[in-house]
Amino acid sequence: MMRGHRCGCDVALRSTHNGKKLYVCTGNTMDGEPHLRTLWDEAVVEELAELKDDLADLDTQLVYIIQDCGRIDKLASEIEGLKESARKRDAKYAFEFKIALACAVLASFLGLTAFLS
Repeated sequence: MMRGHRCGCDVALRSTHNGKKLYVCTGNTMDGEPHLRTLWDEAVVEELAELKDDLADLDTQLVYIIQDCGRIDKLASEIEGLKESARKRDAKYAFEFKIALACAVLASFLGLTAFLS
């Protein structure tokens, strides 16, 4: 399971005289002894603990992503509401403009007919 040691050297799986497996660092040390010796069982337990921690971190990140998606959905809904309000406002202003234009044309027509009479 172990691929490398924090020193950057590779890790090798060896067997002891009593048949137990252990990981040793292949790096060269000053005293000739490997500076990492971990029983295979312990290495597996450590790796599983790290994977469990990583999974918990991913779970937390997923919760934040879900919360962000909820906020984005709410913002999108608010934007659609604002667009609809703008459409209604524009339609109201267009109607009011048409009424004002019709009144101006009528007033001009009445003024012109009064002037010509």
